[in-house]
Amino acid sequence: MQDRYTGDVGDFGKFGLLRHLCGEMAQDAHPHLTPGVIWYKTDPGKKEGESPHGKFINYLQTAIKKPRLYMECDEPLFTALARVVKKNRTIEAMEAEDLLPGAAYWSKDENVRHGKKKGTCPRADWFQSAFEATAKCDIVFLDPDNGMECINLRPTRGESRKYVFRCEVGKLIKRGQSVVVYHHTGRRGGTAKQQVQWHLKKLRDQLSLAQDPFGVLFHRGGTRAFLILPAQEHLPSALGANKHLCHEVGTGRMESR
Repeated sequence: MQDRYTGDVGDFGKFGLLRHLCGEMAQDAHPHLTPGVIWYKTDPGKKEGESPHGKFINYLQTAIKKPRLYMECDEPLFTALARVVKKNRTIEAMEAEDLLPGAAYWSKDENVRHGKKKGTCPRADWFQSAFEATAKCDIVFLDPDNGMECINLRPTRGESRKYVFRCEVGKLIKRGQSVVVYHHTGRRGGTAKQQVQWHLKKLRDQLSLAQDPFGVLFHRGGTRAFLILPAQEHLPSALGANKHLCHEVGTGRMESR
């Protein structure tokens, strides 16, 4: 996650999903779940900073031409993100909107370092701090730039800061928490659906999950996936919230896989 992405259409998708999963919507009949958000915050290099990423904010103009397109899904979320984009596009500004009441946020990017000393991995120390900060949460959202780890990626490589490792997901699962992972599709072969299925299988096989994980695709500004690994006690509410959300926003924009 980077500050320059804040408030784009991807944030509408991720916060819309999380607000449903946590029972924040007025129509949700499920118990409230306390959320935790681990921002895998990074700063872009000079070349990356010149790319057009994070500019998918045209959806905010639909309130004029097509007011029902996003406003009916979650009007408080829409108006909050519009304020952030207009005034201060930072992660801290989005947290201040209190879209997930009671949430624990973690974004200490200064600790994401990949030391040169043999046998050390500051990345593990960074995640341990995030792990401790979200100890009291029912559901934890992991938000990297790119998504789940790719093949042969090592935590000592600089690019690893943009990915979530399955071992990190496993620590949260073992603690009894539900986990949601952001994943940007298109970084391996196959359709978005096939990519999601591949990552879900890897998670299921490596972590020996008690409950089958499932995925949600969000089709705006590129296809984004959310990999959902519910704890047993949260499974009914997670499935119910996902069904309601997919029906509400329509399969043209968000769909369960």
